[in-house]
Amino acid sequence: MKKIGVIIPVYNGETFIEKSIKSLLNQTFKHWLAIIINDGSKDKTKEILNEYSNDNRFHIIHFDHNRGRPYARQKGLEIVKELELKYMCMLDADDWYYPDKLKFQFEIMEKNNDLTLVSSAIGVTNGKRHLFKIIKPFANFQEFFFSDYKSFIKLPHASSIIRVSQINKKIGYDENLKLSQDQDFLRRLLINKNYAFDPDIQYIYNREDSFSIKKYKSSMYYNFLSFKNLKLGTKANTIYYIKNKIKYRLVWLLSLLNLEKIYLSKVGIDPTQSELIEFKKHQNKLH
Repeated sequence: MKKIGVIIPVYNGETFIEKSIKSLLNQTFKHWLAIIINDGSKDKTKEILNEYSNDNRFHIIHFDHNRGRPYARQKGLEIVKELELKYMCMLDADDWYYPDKLKFQFEIMEKNNDLTLVSSAIGVTNGKRHLFKIIKPFANFQEFFFSDYKSFIKLPHASSIIRVSQINKKIGYDENLKLSQDQDFLRRLLINKNYAFDPDIQYIYNREDSFSIKKYKSSMYYNFLSFKNLKLGTKANTIYYIKNKIKYRLVWLLSLLNLEKIYLSKVGIDPTQSELIEFKKHQNKLH
């Protein structure tokens, strides 16, 4: 019986999808099902994925045109529910797992039935096979109970494992949000529930070592739109908007002065020597 559904949305991923899949095949936990949503790729992604079509560990869907990441994620979620899988994880097509990722998180969830989600630290690489940042909001294992939308503690969506029974029919990925649909999903999922963060790196995220104030502004806009959709009233919306406006202005000023690295340093921390060694060890197994 498959215990974990791993949702993998992909668009034009011919250069990196096989690395992601290999990291899944290398998992020490074997009771998983990969749900791959080919979001209308125009390159050779479809041909690559068809090589796995006879492997019952892979459930592959091809869209005839690109519909966007939130639509692809929502389709994956629907399949996870239809197949009655116990847990759900995410894996973007240009990212990859450490080999014990699923086993590690599965054991935490099985021992803590009150937890809806467990998130882990993320290693950030820049496409040049270098680990340059770690997304680790907390240094130690932390548990949370989320009871107020205005004080949501954000955790990485990509590295999370989620108890599927806690995702009701009203909770899904908002297809109208081009950005921030992952945090919107978590905010609506986790209200009045327990969740946790573990500081061990389990997920490697591929991101170019650059910053775009335009994309940052768009992300802030969709994040505000997500909050507004909660219908908490004019006062709450106004306070949230002002806080985000101030934050945007500060980041905009830093970028104007070519000091955006000050902001980026707050988003992630530098890896330790042991983390660099661990990264190299696992990466070499994928080449």
